[in-house]
Amino acid sequence: MNIALFAILGGLVGWALTVVLPRGGQRLNLIASVVTGIAGALVGGWLLVSLFHLSAADEHGILTTASLVSVLGATLSCGLMSLARRGV
Repeated sequence: MNIALFAILGGLVGWALTVVLPRGGQRLNLIASVVTGIAGALVGGWLLVSLFHLSAADEHGILTTASLVSVLGATLSCGLMSLARRGV
């Protein structure tokens, strides 16, 4: 369940960044943004659970921490990919 949630959130963040970013050279195409967002979300979720030994869900089963970390990971990965494409 966590992996599916991370992938969905990452894909949504990747899609949202194609809408939000300007149409200049730093904008990724839709497929690259979604794939990069999914990868960043999965890595962020993996780091949360594996390296920091934090539970993905809180006591009520809500994945708030994991969701925030996956969105942050997706945003960072899309931003880094955008910078790499610009040549910075």
